Amino acid sequence: MKKSKANQSVYRNQNSLIRALFERAGSARKVLCVALDYAKRKHVALICDGNGDVLKSSFPVENNTAGIEHLIKGFSATARHNLRLASALVKNEIPYLAPEGRGRHATPAQIETANQATWAILLKKWRTISGGLDLILDQAHPLGYWRKLMLEIHGIDLPGRP
Repeated sequence: MKKSKANQSVYRNQNSLIRALFERAGSARKVLCVALDYAKRKHVALICDGNGDVLKSSFPVENNTAGIEHLIKGFSATARHNLRLASALVKNEIPYLAPEGRGRHATPAQIETANQATWAILLKKWRTISGGLDLILDQAHPLGYWRKLMLEIHGIDLPGRP
């Protein structure tokens, strides 16, 4: 039985591409999205991560070349801000704590559980790269150094091999 055009979604193929993008990123928090409410003269945009957490609140975008340039500038500024934030954490040796273990009221058990889960994800990701596990276990590498800090600061012994 042949399907009519009315039953075929034009978004079916696009969704698989977006899904693949999110999978490749490894976490929805690593994806930067621009939500755009189209209008005839003036659009409204906001920038969020893949979970929908707003990174830049809504702002108007004119429906012209200058508006598109403004949108790109806003998106680029948000991306640069998040990149600078991550760089500052690494340069200042502030260890990453997973969201579940970073709150003021997080217990040592919650901190350990969250960081064990983060480490398991990192091991899974890096073992697919030739020499990846040796690299991230090296304390001269940022991830190896983070692993060392978790032991020194929180007493969390993250396993060396899966």
